[in-house]
Amino acid sequence: MQRRILFRVPAFPETFIFVASISVVMNNETFSNLRLRLELEEWPGLYFFKFIVPNNSEAIDDAKKLFSKWAEIKENQSKTGKFVSISAKQFMENVDAIIDVYHRAQAIPGIISL
Repeated sequence: MQRRILFRVPAFPETFIFVASISVVMNNETFSNLRLRLELEEWPGLYFFKFIVPNNSEAIDDAKKLFSKWAEIKENQSKTGKFVSISAKQFMENVDAIIDVYHRAQAIPGIISL
């Protein structure tokens, strides 16, 4: 799914930046590019994930379930309260394990992978 987004520039309240599109769902090309970048690193190792979900308990719980019980997970609510960012640091065995997290994340309605 592609979305068109306008961003307000805080220093100039009447100014907006138009972003043609942002990928909300990762496609095969995105996964391939991610895989190529990750394969340049040595694994196993620590990996930082960040997702944005709608501010409802089901989406937040589903996002947290993407990670093991040993992951360091932090939540941050958006200024408007409509969204929550979920940041997680987790020890990952290999590139496939990281890609798997992103694949499972796509099943969560409204999730944005960063």
